[in-house]
Amino acid sequence: MRAPLGGQRERSARSITVKGTVGVVGNMAQPIETEAAPPVSPGRRRKLIAIGVAFLVILVALTAAGIYYLTRQTGFAGTIKVGFTISLTGTFNVEGTNSLNGIKTAANWINSHGGVSVGGKSYNISLDFYDDQSTSGNVGTLYPGLSSKTEPSSFWLPTAAA
Repeated sequence: MRAPLGGQRERSARSITVKGTVGVVGNMAQPIETEAAPPVSPGRRRKLIAIGVAFLVILVALTAAGIYYLTRQTGFAGTIKVGFTISLTGTFNVEGTNSLNGIKTAANWINSHGGVSVGGKSYNISLDFYDDQSTSGNVGTLYPGLSSKTEPSSFWLPTAAA
């Protein structure tokens, strides 16, 4: 009888074969058992579980973010142009400037919250305005310029200079 290869103990035919390693006994090949890995300590097991849970949480968060960004609207379908004259100089400059600031704030808020929805599509709002210099006579000459220059979707009539 020959000695096992590599100084390892030989086992019966019912032993576990590890990656094809065998010892030779006579003319028969017999599997050789290798030493088992030491058991995993409870502290190490908790770390592995914590890492696994953290990985799953990150995976779920990335999936949710991907779904959110893939399903949200990608921009506006078009622009609604709003044309108007406003008193930025002259007698009503304070009122006109305050009004313009309010109109710009409202337009920015609307745009940042998805725009105006018409027929299931979102539209951006853009403003096009001229200073009427607080003179009602300027309004009649400025509106034709607004309509030919920008082709606005709507007009607002001035309140102070009219």
